[in-house]
Amino acid sequence: MTEAIVPQLFDKGIQARREDACGKAVEELKDALSVAPDDEGILYNLARACAAKKEKKPAVEFIRKALQINPAFADARTLLSHLQAG
Repeated sequence: MTEAIVPQLFDKGIQARREDACGKAVEELKDALSVAPDDEGILYNLARACAAKKEKKPAVEFIRKALQINPAFADARTLLSHLQAG
């Protein structure tokens, strides 16, 4: 896969998450992540999709990686706090 496909995979993943098809969202976003492993937006949305599937451990791992890439990512900090509280 090339980086040119990342936006398409990302969009498919976001759309699936919005439609509550979180399993499909995780699949699409993981495909995007395999091409762009340092994209904090993909990691953040993967964390959200995992959290929606009640998969807390991978959600926390993805969000922590997003914060390693971009420590100023406020939405990611909020999500991490929410995951750790719940």
